[in-house]
Amino acid sequence: MTTKVLSALFLIVFFISVCKPALKLTGNYKSPKKENAISIKNYCSRNDVKYDLLFCAKSESDYKAFLKMYNAIPTTLIYNHAGDLVSVNSGSDCPWQTLQKFKELNDSNKTAVTIIKGNNISGILSHLHCIDGNSTSLANYDYDYLFVYTWAKFIPKLSKDMFAASKDVKSNAHFRVKVISVN
Repeated sequence: MTTKVLSALFLIVFFISVCKPALKLTGNYKSPKKENAISIKNYCSRNDVKYDLLFCAKSESDYKAFLKMYNAIPTTLIYNHAGDLVSVNSGSDCPWQTLQKFKELNDSNKTAVTIIKGNNISGILSHLHCIDGNSTSLANYDYDYLFVYTWAKFIPKLSKDMFAASKDVKSNAHFRVKVISVN
């Protein structure tokens, strides 16, 4: 039993020490840098990122609070028109899981949507600041679903996959979707 525990600990330490450098070598990770609204919008412009609204954290403490709620990047959140959360996916599989969820929502045979209790859009918006678009009131927008996705410049390949997935969501939906991008 002790050998198994030591082996498990060794593997954990090994992966922690090797993963970040390995991700850097493959281009999947870059050293994080502090961003501002201008650098984020410029990055989005250069990478043809499509969104209806672009947000970032209001402050460092808001960033930490947001990460505490959804502890992986990328994360996708789907809210209905009432602002209720109906889907959340995190990690490297989330772009594909999200596309699957939208396919389910597009399926006319599936009319029931499960609401994830206690998770309203106002909960995340309280930590975010809109840096591109008019977010004075989401109620003024005409949509059936809000598609919220997170990304970061320091994980470029996952972020670019997320950008592509968000384009697919908007172009293939059989309902009105507003896309909110969160850096």
